Amino acid sequence: MRQSSYFFEQSLICQTCSPGNYSDTNNATQCSVCQPGSFSSTSGATSCSECQPGNFSSNSGSSSCQTCSSGSYSATVGATQCESCPKGSYSGSEGSTKCTECSAGTYAADPGSTDCQDCGTIRTSSDGSDSCPDLNVGGIILVVLIVIGSIVGGFFFGRWYYHKKIFSSS
Repeated sequence: MRQSSYFFEQSLICQTCSPGNYSDTNNATQCSVCQPGSFSSTSGATSCSECQPGNFSSNSGSSSCQTCSSGSYSATVGATQCESCPKGSYSGSEGSTKCTECSAGTYAADPGSTDCQDCGTIRTSSDGSDSCPDLNVGGIILVVLIVIGSIVGGFFFGRWYYHKKIFSSS
């Protein structure tokens, strides 16, 4: 493997390119700097490597990529930054390449969440929610009253029909 170097005119000696730099030509007079989203971790590199998904490099001349923190992700090769998970999703570990949608009954109210919160027993949510709205208590009460009314009404109708049948047949 060829190790890159450049010719340093003042000392008349070839110098090895330091990490974060590279030289892809022979007899270069200076090293090139790795651009954001890439790095070179060794001295004498002939090229830079791109940061892999879940990692990023925001500065020129990086010797390594940084890992995306919990609550953020990077889905692309050569990322210069990580993105925060949007509301309704989370990333619970470092180096994530995507965010996970909160499941029904949970929510993530803020961007960059590391987990989803439980809605509790009197609230609910659908998949990917950023809040848990109160249940429509009035609607629930109305349904309960209709069901009770149907049961009671059916009972009284049945008694009326039974008595009607008995007394009409006599």
